[in-house]
Amino acid sequence: MKYRLVLLFLFISLSWLSVNTQTLVLHHTDGQTTDIELSEKPRIRFGTDNILISSSTLNLEYARKDVERFTFKAEDTGVGSVKNKIAYRIENDRIVFLGVTKADRIKVCSISGATLPVHLSMDGSNAILQLSTLPSDVCILTLNGKSFKLIKPKQ
Repeated sequence: MKYRLVLLFLFISLSWLSVNTQTLVLHHTDGQTTDIELSEKPRIRFGTDNILISSSTLNLEYARKDVERFTFKAEDTGVGSVKNKIAYRIENDRIVFLGVTKADRIKVCSISGATLPVHLSMDGSNAILQLSTLPSDVCILTLNGKSFKLIKPKQ
C-alpha cells in the first residue's frame, strides 16, 4: 500500500495543471473523504506511522493506517488566456514547439535527474529542439512545468 501511494503521488505530481484550482482528497479506510483546497502544490511525506502534508499555508498530519489513498481533483477557474496544451510537431531530427516565447522554460533531464545540454533555437514563435544533441536514452522534457517522457532509440 505504501508503494501504491508513492507511485500515485509521482504520477499526479507529473500531471499537475496550473490552470486549475486543486483539491487534495484523502480517502480514509472508514469510507470518509477529506477535501483540502490547495493554493499551491503541497509536500507530502510518509512517516513510519503518519502522513504529513505541508505547504506555506498548511501543516496537516494523519495517521497512516487511517488513509487508504489520496487523489487530486481539479476545479476549472474559467481562465481562458492561460495555455493548457503544449502544441508541437516532429520534423526529421527535431521537435518544434509551437507558440513558445523566450520567456518559456524548456529543460531536458536524464532519467537520473541530471540536466542535459540541449540545442534550442527560436524561429518566430516556435522553439526548435535538435534531437541529435540528445543521448539515445529516456529523457524527461519539461516545458513550463509540464513534463513529458522522451525516448530516443539507439541508432
